[in-house]
Amino acid sequence: YTSILFPKIEQQPNDIWIRTRIGDRFDTLAHEFYDDVTLWWIIAKANKMINGSLAVEVGIKLRIPIDSEKIQNEYWNINQERN
Repeated sequence: YTSILFPKIEQQPNDIWIRTRIGDRFDTLAHEFYDDVTLWWIIAKANKMINGSLAVEVGIKLRIPIDSEKIQNEYWNINQERN
């Protein structure tokens, strides 16, 4: 068993910033912005909030990285090298 590594997600000029609302969760935000709930970890990692919960506090400012494809490629490269 090996743990999963996540890439560092640098802030980019085209990132979107949002203020969270009631009912927002990392998976629902990933669905809204990436059309894929499984990419919740990108938003959580970009905001240094990977803690085992999909819940998001209401009213906080979150960064939504736009280049999810590049981030996914980095994720796969990092973890493929370990196998």
